[in-house]
Amino acid sequence: NDSSYFLNLAKNKQNNSVYFDFIEKKNFPDYKNVIESSNIKAPNYYEEPLLKYLIVWFSDFFFKGDIFFGGNFLIPICTGLTSLSIIIFFISIGFKYESIIAAFGAVFSQSFYVRTSIGRIDTDILNVAFFYLILSFIA
Repeated sequence: NDSSYFLNLAKNKQNNSVYFDFIEKKNFPDYKNVIESSNIKAPNYYEEPLLKYLIVWFSDFFFKGDIFFGGNFLIPICTGLTSLSIIIFFISIGFKYESIIAAFGAVFSQSFYVRTSIGRIDTDILNVAFFYLILSFIA
């Protein structure tokens, strides 16, 4: 249920709604006790997900403020970054042609295809991209 959570956070950010909506969703069953006991006045920078800012920026820049299309637009961008990082890694260890096959294999895998076909706005594929970029810098 990550996609609806991040889309809701981006919508709240776009509408400049109250910060307590974020705490309410994060600590659902016991959110009243968390709000009363912590005396939170302003958002903590380290608790807010940065994905909501990225979704708002893409939706404002490309889709005139439509949060859903802006979030789904991140899927092909993340896919492109992942395939590019896999290609860079395999080229850095000396396999030029195999890099293209490995990038296609990762991008067109069934698990990734199923997750993105249902509109999952998720950054799990970027974890793979960062892993391959780190490995290419080491190689």
